[in-house]
Amino acid sequence: MLLGHEPFGHVPHERPFNPSSLIQSLHRVGFDHVETVGSSFVHNRFYVPLGAIVARLQGPLLHVRMFKHSAWFVIYTGKKPLDGAE
Repeated sequence: MLLGHEPFGHVPHERPFNPSSLIQSLHRVGFDHVETVGSSFVHNRFYVPLGAIVARLQGPLLHVRMFKHSAWFVIYTGKKPLDGAE
């Protein structure tokens, strides 16, 4: 698929998902203390000069609950107890 022919700019193997469903899935398989943080709003196809401006301004927004799941790259962390551990 050529860039610009897909209405949202996605590549064929990408698709959006609901962050809450991923968090629920992690809890279902035994992860505790699941947390998320937005890492960047800049996609690798973003126009570089504009991306540099966004990168400088994005810091505070990456930690705001309303915006952090809208970041291009979101980090999910969690802890899973070892077998036999309390």
